[in-house]
Amino acid sequence: MGGCRQVWGRGGLGRLLWGAGPAEVVRGAVRAVPAVKYALGVAGVSAAAALAAGVAGDWGRALAGAAVMLLLMTALALFARLSSLAARDLRPALLLLVWCALLLTVATAALLLASVFFGRPLDLHHWLAGG
Repeated sequence: MGGCRQVWGRGGLGRLLWGAGPAEVVRGAVRAVPAVKYALGVAGVSAAAALAAGVAGDWGRALAGAAVMLLLMTALALFARLSSLAARDLRPALLLLVWCALLLTVATAALLLASVFFGRPLDLHHWLAGG
């Protein structure tokens, strides 16, 4: 049998777990301090950056990827918070978000098409030619 571990719960002292695994300890920590789930998310992104640096051998790109992921996580948290508001209050913001996303998608597709077929603004003709 594993050791005796104390996991603190909402009820104060918590419950006693015999041979608790790491997943149960993490669940108990999240129950005790809800902000731990965000810290775990940041730790996961940092671990992914370390893995990318190990595979690619370039710490700069890995850290830039981690920074982008943290920004995307912030946007996700913001959208999760906004989802609790009433629909009529969010209509103008949602319309703006949808139009911006649509314009960004169309602009990306148009620039990629122009780059591959016409060589402007960046020459990506080798993607098409295979060389």
